[in-house]
Amino acid sequence: MRERLAGKLSGVFDCEAAGAHPLLAGTAPLVRVPHSRLNDVPEAGLLANGYRVLTRSAAAGVDAFVKEQDGGSLFVFFQGHREYDVDSLLREYRRDVGRFLRGERSTYPEAPRNYFSSAATFLSDDFRTRATGDRRGDLVGDFPMQRLAAGIENTWHTGAVGVYRNWIKYLKDQKRNRQSPSALERAQRVSACGQNTSEEPNLCLHPPLLLPLPPTSSLRRTRSIPRGSSGCR
Repeated sequence: MRERLAGKLSGVFDCEAAGAHPLLAGTAPLVRVPHSRLNDVPEAGLLANGYRVLTRSAAAGVDAFVKEQDGGSLFVFFQGHREYDVDSLLREYRRDVGRFLRGERSTYPEAPRNYFSSAATFLSDDFRTRATGDRRGDLVGDFPMQRLAAGIENTWHTGAVGVYRNWIKYLKDQKRNRQSPSALERAQRVSACGQNTSEEPNLCLHPPLLLPLPPTSSLRRTRSIPRGSSGCR
């Protein structure tokens, strides 16, 4: 189902809820999510294979989607990067600029969309003009990292916390529901223990209760890019 994009998708995009789901409980119907990828999984392909889309963006496509397997296991997938730090996209951008300056790529990278303030956008465009006119590897040292970072606001943190909090709650609830015997089972055990009419002590022995495993949940491993390293997508 995965398809190669014509160019890298990088930026912060508005993503809307596709419908109600426990993972979206209490979150805003429209949230901003960072995306940084070279590939895409189209919604039509996901739906045809039994996945359910949770959030989508008109500009970036599917953001989050899930699939529930037999037995109640919920698998959760993200194309976006809710876990990103405020400067993660900036560090990726500088990495790609460096690759251009060293001749490792033929084109200058596009700046992340909907990410920089107007002042930071001006700085980014100014450095691009300079870099394309004077292309050399050591010029990356003049990249205006600190001034660009000052023009970035983390607009996705609140929405990300809400989704992860709901996910943990979902797992806790499923585990509790599977491990707790029903009221009927408890009543039957109490009744069985109370039926002893002999003079012997009422020792009610039960076989060990086999508890099913809690539902599993699958997420692509995500991480923020450690400072000083490159996270290749």
